Amino acid sequence: MSTENDAPASEDQIGFNENHRRHLTVSFRHMDQILTESETIMASGDSPSPFGRYVPDMTPVQRRVTHDHISRIRETMRHILGELNIPLPSPDCGVMWALRSQLIAISISLEGLSPRQMRGFGTIPDAAAAALNRIRPELQAQVGRLENYLSQAGGGDLQERLRRLERTSHEAGLLREIDRIITGHGLIEFRGAMGMLLDRMENPSFEIGVFGRVSSGKSSLLNHLLGRDVLPIGVTPVTAVPIRIGGGEQSSAVVEFAEDKSLTIELEKLSEFCSEQGNPGNAKHVTRIRVQLPIPLLQQGVTFVDTPGLGSLALSGAEETLAYLPRCDLGIVLVDGSSTITSEDLNVVEMLYRAGATAMVLISKADVLSPSERELAIAYARGQIHHQVRLDTPVFAVSVRGGEAVLGDDWMQQSLEPILTRHRDEASSALKRKAGALRESVMEALRQRLQRQPRTITQDMRAERENALRALREGESVIESAQRGLPDPGSGWTQLPALILDAAAQAIVATRARRVLPQNDAVTIVTTTAMTYANKATTPLREQLDQLHTRLSRCLQTAERTLDQSASVLEALPGSAGMPVPDFAAAARNFVLSEPPLLARWSGKLLRLWIRGKFRDHIEPELGSALTRYGQQMRAWTRQYVDELRRNFWSRAELCRARLIVPSETVGTNDVERENDLRLLERWGL
Repeated sequence: MSTENDAPASEDQIGFNENHRRHLTVSFRHMDQILTESETIMASGDSPSPFGRYVPDMTPVQRRVTHDHISRIRETMRHILGELNIPLPSPDCGVMWALRSQLIAISISLEGLSPRQMRGFGTIPDAAAAALNRIRPELQAQVGRLENYLSQAGGGDLQERLRRLERTSHEAGLLREIDRIITGHGLIEFRGAMGMLLDRMENPSFEIGVFGRVSSGKSSLLNHLLGRDVLPIGVTPVTAVPIRIGGGEQSSAVVEFAEDKSLTIELEKLSEFCSEQGNPGNAKHVTRIRVQLPIPLLQQGVTFVDTPGLGSLALSGAEETLAYLPRCDLGIVLVDGSSTITSEDLNVVEMLYRAGATAMVLISKADVLSPSERELAIAYARGQIHHQVRLDTPVFAVSVRGGEAVLGDDWMQQSLEPILTRHRDEASSALKRKAGALRESVMEALRQRLQRQPRTITQDMRAERENALRALREGESVIESAQRGLPDPGSGWTQLPALILDAAAQAIVATRARRVLPQNDAVTIVTTTAMTYANKATTPLREQLDQLHTRLSRCLQTAERTLDQSASVLEALPGSAGMPVPDFAAAARNFVLSEPPLLARWSGKLLRLWIRGKFRDHIEPELGSALTRYGQQMRAWTRQYVDELRRNFWSRAELCRARLIVPSETVGTNDVERENDLRLLERWGL
């Protein structure tokens, strides 16, 4: 029979107050921390760390029994807290957050190894400073790679992407096995290559840019190619707002702004952002529009880009025209059938080839021409291209109206579709080669770990390896310096509007001296002058980015020559394409230069001052805003490009370094597992 004394004691009966309970909890947590440190000490005995503090003098049996005792102590503490009705404390934070915080602490420690910080311990000779500047970026790059991995949620992301891709690609099965193997055997140097191959599989795009003057029929042609009315017809397009059309699960459009978050809209509302009627002067500051459609052609990797009219892009023949097409594979240049091919059209054709793309010229609206007139128009265009640009570019007459729409259909079937078929075949072959190269590289890494006897390394081999490692360290140092030393786009541009308008006023005075100046020529001169000055202002940045790309490529080539790699797993480092283009035409769109007063006509100086005053009142504020937006876009683009360049360099450098440095034994794997996985990869595809 139970008595009152047999009943479980409550916290009131025991007499613990809140401070007592807190002290018990803190003490138990401290004890648990000591137990965790004890487990770390046991594990560190087998660690490959070059800074090991403990001799591994415990046998496997002793370690296992000790772990059992530690587990029993923890279980007892848990039981006691439950008996006393004291809740277990909640975790402080997630493991991922804690690890990333630890990496921040490591980065701070590395900053303390800079020559400037080390001078606090005594004078740093030049040779020592140079050594610090070499070794610190290498460690910072390693820490950065781990931070980048943690920020992307690690291997789970790759696994999910592989599961999704298995439904559409035969290479996904091989990559799934490779991902399992590199994770199981600690081959982290291959994770960057894996991620980039998956990017290639997910985005096997073939980009087709459509160029042409306003009202040349670009929107009508694209709607015909897509088989539906997507782009608004009969509206005046907004200057400098390209529209990218790619595949998606459902029809939608994403509008990107210079100073605001992106907005997803229905296709019916597209004209509100891409036309002068809905967005006069680009007052909404739209920078790009991305359309997604559930069309098989687009879902197979084809992307169309409807570029702004050539009249606003090729004002001075600048290469910025192609900045809308960072991966342009084919450029389609439309020439209105009621007009003829112009110098602007020829300029774009030439720039496409210079950028590594190909081009086609289409005589649009060919229904207004008779068959003989079409042949003459085609012959004239071909002749001009050959004479002016020295290229034999294909030219076709097309139409999308009524019975003559057969011209457009014939062009698609006979000329465009074969190009797309070849692209898919070439992309598939390239993917197979890259996946095969990755497979062979992983096999080689497994073989190296299976070798028990150290290989004989000659003095020449050692010197070559040191030279290769030095090149990789130099590349990482170059990236670190570039991130701190690149010019800041937009900085120091406050005087640029005045300089542009002064030069434009002077050009207008010179033009009037030769002939009568039409009103719209003033706007053209302002816009052309602004493009010239903007190009000059960004030239130092472009030159430094090109130098960065060249130096990093040379560092990788030096390392890869040492390894004698016959097939690289990764693509070449990305070039600096896709640079934003300023929208200066909107600043002067509605400006009309009236006839100057009689007094202003007496001298060129007075006329220039009068024109400059008109510019100050009607153009200068908008031009300043356009330059500010351009600076913001350039800063964002520069950060994105340098990050992409750094990730690509890291991935290739990690592959090289893994073969240059003899790996330590990997905990958690054994020779049997390595042998099995090596045989699996050797048999793959047989």
